[in-house]
Amino acid sequence: YMSKGGFANLHNPVKLMKGSTREILDPLESIVKNTYLFVNIAERNKVGRAIVELAESKEGAGRFVEKVDAKYTTSKENILTVYRGGKAEKYQLEPDLYRATLALDRESANTVVKLLSYPASWLRAGATLSPDFIVRNPIRDQFSAFINSKYGYIPGVDMVKGIFHAVKKDEMYWQYQNSGAASATLISLDRDYLQKSLKDFFGNKSTKEKVVTVINPKTYIEMLRELSDIGEYGTRLGEFAKGIKKGADPLEAALSARDLTLDFGRLGTHMKQFNRIIAFMNASVQGMDKMRRQFIEKPLPTITKTVLSITLPSVLLFLANHDDDRYKELPRWQKDLFWIVLTKNNIYRIPKPFEMGVLFGTVPERILAWVLENDPEAFKGIASAIKDAAVPSYIPTALLPIIEVWANKSYFTGRPIVPEKEKRLMPKYQFGPYTTETAKSLGNLLNLSPRKIEAIIRGYTGGLGMYTVKLAEGVGGATGAMEGDRNKPSLSASEYPVFKAFMVKEYSSAQSVEDFYDELNDLEMKYATTKQTNEPHITPKEYERLKVLRKVADKFSEIRKAERKVRDSKTLTPDQKKAALDRANMLTVNMARATQGRKKMQ
Repeated sequence: YMSKGGFANLHNPVKLMKGSTREILDPLESIVKNTYLFVNIAERNKVGRAIVELAESKEGAGRFVEKVDAKYTTSKENILTVYRGGKAEKYQLEPDLYRATLALDRESANTVVKLLSYPASWLRAGATLSPDFIVRNPIRDQFSAFINSKYGYIPGVDMVKGIFHAVKKDEMYWQYQNSGAASATLISLDRDYLQKSLKDFFGNKSTKEKVVTVINPKTYIEMLRELSDIGEYGTRLGEFAKGIKKGADPLEAALSARDLTLDFGRLGTHMKQFNRIIAFMNASVQGMDKMRRQFIEKPLPTITKTVLSITLPSVLLFLANHDDDRYKELPRWQKDLFWIVLTKNNIYRIPKPFEMGVLFGTVPERILAWVLENDPEAFKGIASAIKDAAVPSYIPTALLPIIEVWANKSYFTGRPIVPEKEKRLMPKYQFGPYTTETAKSLGNLLNLSPRKIEAIIRGYTGGLGMYTVKLAEGVGGATGAMEGDRNKPSLSASEYPVFKAFMVKEYSSAQSVEDFYDELNDLEMKYATTKQTNEPHITPKEYERLKVLRKVADKFSEIRKAERKVRDSKTLTPDQKKAALDRANMLTVNMARATQGRKKMQ
């Protein structure tokens, strides 16, 4: 009997008992449900009371909150119902304040919004439950927690302590739970979940149910959800414990824990509807708002911590890496979003915080590239990188993958979905050595690009969707169902699940190759315009350059044919295929580098 409103404006949940022919619910379920119901109503009613009592204590507040006669019942007049002393009281609120109080929950979304909300929810789940995100996000959060902490959070150390508190479920854990800080994470309380929790609590699970649980995909989704929560939970609980040990009031420590990284429960009156159809819009807005508040409230400590934890590592790593050709060949988006650590045999990447990482890490790196290397391309795309970090996407998630495929450009990386070297091929042949058999089969059936099919899967289901496809193919290959997948090129360490979250394959999607095709396409456009308009849009020198690039592009076509033969070979082993494809890729990179006057890679 709880209303769908946001806060206050609640119906009386106490009803007369009367007979019914409906099925009787499990009494334990009813107890838990009713406990949650009454506690929730009491807490929400406190919000309405706080607004009323604040208005009563301030002179002139009547223009915002005015008590009216109890006969008013319609919400069209912005009437808010609050219970005090067990009796309902009604107040007329200023329209904006009324909408904020109800958080727009009472406004029913139309059918279009509901339909558009499904892809956004799929992507949120698929992205946050991906193994790559699960292992990478806690590391990213450590930098934000260090900067935002009120009690001197130590990255890594306090997260581990928080995880131990959660695993042991000790007194600190329950104090954290009771403080309200844990409500930053929403937990499902639907009937299926409730029944499962009660059965688990009482150990009432039959053998049949255990078997079903093992083979039920929902079981693994729950496992991923638990793993995804551990890092964030440990970080917040670590901050809470730090505050308590320093003598902070539990409520004060709880507020600090909630606001340590991002409080996903913070929503504006209109943002709730936008966030339904644009997957991470609220997270983006809250990230910038948190950074703004932090610099306003604690300017000097925030600047100091930001320089120490983000700017200094960025500068030192750039100075260590900028002369290394492996670093130069990394795509710009990799260097913008990650700190790159080079060793003799491997390239590692550490995720930067989203907003602060770009503003206080990437921008200094670009400035150093311009100063030390006199790189004319140093600031190429920097405005777009800052915009992507600071401004939320305004394109509904349901439409974004379709737009990306149509434009052949990834919104996230800024690079083509189908690389330039494959654009002239028929769509069904636009795939790489590690494209999934599922995408290739669908591409062959529908004459669509397998790369674009995978882009659609990622666009709607995130990393988890691609992991699911690959897992299904792995099971199919083990049973002989996926013959084409059984002799694929072997993987390097940087291409294995989870490992690839922190590693980069050398010369994969090399910057020199992208620069080559950018220049070729620019000259081809000038040449075509000149022929069409009979106006000199291309100079003789540029035309000679175009002829050289065309010859190299023809060589690239020959290399692609050789690569396809290697992939389709029935005699080469996976290791032999990998070695041959790596040599072909290195040949492509070196030819692209030669056209730009860069030295040959070994």
